[in-house]
Amino acid sequence: MDGLLTLKMDFQQNGVENIQVFLQYLTSEMKQLNRESLVIWYDAVTVEGKLEWQNSITDLNNAFFKCCDGIFLNYTWQDWQLQLTRDLSFDRITDVLCWYRCFGLVVV
Repeated sequence: MDGLLTLKMDFQQNGVENIQVFLQYLTSEMKQLNRESLVIWYDAVTVEGKLEWQNSITDLNNAFFKCCDGIFLNYTWQDWQLQLTRDLSFDRITDVLCWYRCFGLVVV
């Protein structure tokens, strides 16, 4: 029972606050059902309600990270953004998921 919560749209400020409350509630409820469950936030929406990938933990998405079990960073990160993420995640660095998207050319 794990979940990756992905919201890719702009929100008004009260919507952002509701998302944070929902994340805390969902995480808590999931832990009651299965203490090993994970609720992971996808790096897409900022605390300003904008659809704006950060590619790292920043002041604009850290509040969401704090509300659940982890964060899944967008794939266009650069080395300096991973360093920033390490610095801002403190003792939760293992709760940060990174990926890299590879585009290939197929020659037939």
